[in-house]
Amino acid sequence: MGNALNKLLKHYRNVEKKKNEYKFGKILGCGSFGVVRECINKMTKEVYAVKIIKKKKKHKKSYNFEKMVKNEIKYLSIMSHENIIKFKDFFEDKNKFYIVLEKCEGGELFYKVVKNKCLMESESALIVRQICCALQYLHSNNIIHRDIKVTK
Repeated sequence: MGNALNKLLKHYRNVEKKKNEYKFGKILGCGSFGVVRECINKMTKEVYAVKIIKKKKKHKKSYNFEKMVKNEIKYLSIMSHENIIKFKDFFEDKNKFYIVLEKCEGGELFYKVVKNKCLMESESALIVRQICCALQYLHSNNIIHRDIKVTK
């Protein structure tokens, strides 16, 4: 029992150390599972996005939820494609998962369409091509996305 407690305490000390490597900034987006914030690596000054996902309270589906999050991390960490966001780091504490990703500029496609009222055909074609290339890459690696949408 003492050994397990020591391992747990060491893990959470390491999490605090890992969290302190980053300065968390403004909120970039919100969803039902958590938030995405800008973060800066204090040592390298590189700017990233950190997806902060709330862990589910203890109930039947919490195991499946945590497994789903860890699968996302596993797949992101092995993917290498110009149209798929790059994974940088991961850590978790008692209440949250932290997934550090490359920060993409430009915002969400939905808001771009709303702001401009429409997109030029050439711009739309480029976006659809990029999405199709990314999907083809995922499918060639036996991965299904399951959450592709333009709407909010």
